[in-house]
Amino acid sequence: MKKVSSFLWLIKQKLIFYIEVIIRKKTPIIIYQMGKVGSTSIAISLKRAGVSPVFHVHRMNPSDISRIQKEYEKRKLGPPQNDLLGEFLRHEIVIKKRQAKYVVLYRNPAERNISAFFQNFERYTGVKPDDYDGSIDELANVFISKYEHNVSLKWFDRELKKVLGIDVYNSKFSKKKGYAIYKTKYTKLLLLKTSLSDKNKTYVIGDFLNLSPIRITRSNVGKDKDYAKLYNEFKQKIKVNTNYYEKFNKSKVARYFFTKQELKQTVQG
Repeated sequence: MKKVSSFLWLIKQKLIFYIEVIIRKKTPIIIYQMGKVGSTSIAISLKRAGVSPVFHVHRMNPSDISRIQKEYEKRKLGPPQNDLLGEFLRHEIVIKKRQAKYVVLYRNPAERNISAFFQNFERYTGVKPDDYDGSIDELANVFISKYEHNVSLKWFDRELKKVLGIDVYNSKFSKKKGYAIYKTKYTKLLLLKTSLSDKNKTYVIGDFLNLSPIRITRSNVGKDKDYAKLYNEFKQKIKVNTNYYEKFNKSKVARYFFTKQELKQTVQG
């Protein structure tokens, strides 16, 4: 049933693309970034505001999509919907050199990894968060030993650089402002910090897309989910008992996007 649902969903996305981009000549807006950085909220908010066409993907790099699909096959699951759409958009926009606007969010890599681990909790633990009856220490060991921690460190190079030809590290970035715009012949890309206030996001995204300010509706937020208590206890345990945050705060991604004070606060907060 899920495979049929994914197939029908992809057909719908393709129809939207052909009607809006090919027939009506609109510039597609692509919410493009790794999971658990606030992308769902932006995509839903734009669609609710009547903006079209808006597409939401995590990957367009074919080698990464292939790797994820193989992982899903081992678990006897169909490929992720977003990856099917990512393949399609790469072919229709990047390869065919069509104009597009991209909105990319970024988040502290340590925080993002923990959030993604809980989003895929059952995949790593074999049970849903509500059914977990082990200790926080045991859960921390599962996270440290099984999660692919480098995803948040490699995404900008593997996706933006390889797919769109945009190397974000090649130019100055205002850590205080928290966003930047990059342009190539066919691409206009807005990169902004997840932790910017919704008010700031409203104006920055609206200005980038030449829209009136849109209301940001938060969606898919870990701290608001049923597993919030376990999630918060886990985060505290990781901070107190490991050097996980300190390790990732030394990464190129963290040092490029965040001030020393912001990184210090992630460890202390």
